[in-house]
Amino acid sequence: MVEKLLGRIDGAAFSVALLDHLQQLSTSRRRVRWLTGWAIKRPGQQANALLPEKVWTAALRFHEIKGLDGDMRCYQVVELTGLRDLTGWPTGMRLIVRRLKPSRRDAKQGKPSRNTPAGAT
Repeated sequence: MVEKLLGRIDGAAFSVALLDHLQQLSTSRRRVRWLTGWAIKRPGQQANALLPEKVWTAALRFHEIKGLDGDMRCYQVVELTGLRDLTGWPTGMRLIVRRLKPSRRDAKQGKPSRNTPAGAT
């Protein structure tokens, strides 16, 4: 039987070295997987805004949340693994961006969707 361990790392605590270490913990008897996220800066947000609407899909286990305006909102995701250079990152890492559409209040103020990239093995 293979033991499985999934670690979720806050963006403030993660580093490529930590992800490499976690990946090295995997053996034939133990599978270690991880998930981390981090905030993206303006250039990443601008690049994500250029993605066509058709590439965004509802997250498989989407979490509906109630926004400040009372509307229910859900996450959308897109995989960018093959579109970005991941040299120096752990082998097998996937790059998935999560998007939360702006609330009606944010949309009225012209605020963009919030994007959060996540790395996972």
